[in-house]
Amino acid sequence: MNKLTSSLLLLIGIMMIFTAACGSIKQNDSSPGSPVNAQQNFPENNTNETNDVLPPSENVHSINGSPASIEPPYFGVWVIDRVVPTSNVTALTTEKANSYIGKKIIVNEKQIVTNKGTIENPIYKENILTDDDFYMNCRIHFSSLEVTDNTITEIDVSNYQNETEDGIGSNLILTNDDRLYTIIGGALFRLSK
Repeated sequence: MNKLTSSLLLLIGIMMIFTAACGSIKQNDSSPGSPVNAQQNFPENNTNETNDVLPPSENVHSINGSPASIEPPYFGVWVIDRVVPTSNVTALTTEKANSYIGKKIIVNEKQIVTNKGTIENPIYKENILTDDDFYMNCRIHFSSLEVTDNTITEIDVSNYQNETEDGIGSNLILTNDDRLYTIIGGALFRLSK
């Protein structure tokens, strides 16, 4: 073989090896700076694999197949007892917001039951938030919730698919003294047991 042919074959071989190696790498669909789904490479209903890598600020309870532990304080039968005044803009009229007062929300491992629908097999994701974090997310200060501690726990139902009207039950806020709040249609509501 001449020098040109052997160089060309060598180049083709290197390109084939490079192509084969790059083809086996799983690409991340998110663009730089966009949020990444931390569970995208894990089975949908098995959170055991991700529990080992959660930062200490996240709280994991006996839910969705996790190791046995104490039941989370937000599990139970709750009643919406009042609208909490905030500066948030809401899609609810005063009449519609008041219509939620007295309605039950049942939260447990298998479902969240409301008068506006049921969320089956909820996957709960808990995040510990400071006042600044909470204000950035919800435009609400802890003082609106009468929180005197430095943190609260935000509980998102990560597999929520609009099963309930106005997002009822898809996001819960737990204070350190076990008071529970939810946001419905942009309005903040307090719940009691």
